[in-house]
Amino acid sequence: MKSKNEIRNAIISKIRDCAPAHINLTDYVQGILGLSRVSVFRRLKGEISFTYEEIVILAKEMNFSVDELIYLNSKNKHLFEMNGHVEDNMESIILKTLQLHYEELEEEKSANQRSTIIISNHLWFVYTLHFENLFKFYYYKFIYQWHPERIKDRMKDIEVLPEIKDIKNKVKDMRHNLSQGVWEYIIDRYIFLNTMQEIQYYYRRGLLDENELTDIAMDLKQLLKYIESEIGQNKSYARRHQYYISDRKIYINSASVENDDKIYGLIFPNELHPTICRDQNLCTLHRHYLETYKRQSKFISGTNEELQISFFEKQYAYVEDLMANKDLIN
Repeated sequence: MKSKNEIRNAIISKIRDCAPAHINLTDYVQGILGLSRVSVFRRLKGEISFTYEEIVILAKEMNFSVDELIYLNSKNKHLFEMNGHVEDNMESIILKTLQLHYEELEEEKSANQRSTIIISNHLWFVYTLHFENLFKFYYYKFIYQWHPERIKDRMKDIEVLPEIKDIKNKVKDMRHNLSQGVWEYIIDRYIFLNTMQEIQYYYRRGLLDENELTDIAMDLKQLLKYIESEIGQNKSYARRHQYYISDRKIYINSASVENDDKIYGLIFPNELHPTICRDQNLCTLHRHYLETYKRQSKFISGTNEELQISFFEKQYAYVEDLMANKDLIN
C-alpha cells in the first residue's frame, strides 16, 4: 500500500508531466483551481495535499486518470482507456472518435520516428474516409447496431451530420499528409470477404437497395485498386508501407504505435473506436505479440507477385459476387 507521501508525490509528478511546456506551473494550476498563488505553490512543493475535489478537477482539465495514480507502479493492474465512448447517441460516438483520431494524428505529426504494426480481419472505419458510399454504410451500420429502436431504418433514411462530414475531411487530409514513419499491415486473407458478407446481410434484409449496393461495391473496387497499387510500389516505398498476408487467423483488429520513445497499444472490439493501453511494459508485450504474426505471414510489398495476383483476383471476384447477390463463401 502506498504511503501518503508516495501518493502526494505521484500527484505532483503527474501534474508536472501533463502541464503544457514553457508555462509557469504555479500560474497554470492557479488558473484551473482558482486558489491563491501561495496555496498552489505549497501544494506543488508537497507541504500540503491537494483535496480530492482539486485532483478530480485537475485530472479532467489535464487529461490524466486518478485511477492511474492509485495503481501507480503496480505490476498486477493495468489501465485501459475507453475514450469516454459511453454515450446514448451513436452519432456522438462517431464524432468523438474522429475528433480523437485527429488529435492523435496531430501529435504523431511532430514525432521524429514512428513505427506502426497493424493486424486486421475487418476494414477499419478510418479506411473508409476516402470512399463516400462505403463510409456511409459503416455510419449506417453503427447506428443500426447501437439503436434497437432504429432497426427498421434503411440506409437511405440516414443522413451524415455536417459536423461529422467536416471532421471526416480533416482526418482524411491529415492521414494523407503523414509521410514519416513505417507502417506494417498484417491482414487476414478474408479481410474483404468478412466486410462484404456484412454488406450482403444488410442488402438481403432490404436495408440497402440495389443502387446503394452497387455504389458500395464500386467503392470497394477502388479501395482494392489503391491497396494493390500501394503493394506493388517500388522497394523504396515498400520499406515504409509493408503488407503481409497472415497464415494465422486474425480474430480482432489491433495496432501498436511507437513514437520516438513512447509506445501505446490499440485493441478494437469493433471497427470504430479502440480500447487504448499506455502502460509501457504491457504495450511492449502487446507489440511482441503482434510481431509473432509477421513470422507466420507472407510478405507481399514489392515482391511475391504470384501471391499478390492470386489474392487480389479473389478479392475482385468477391466484389462481383456481391454485386450479383451470390452467396459469399471462402
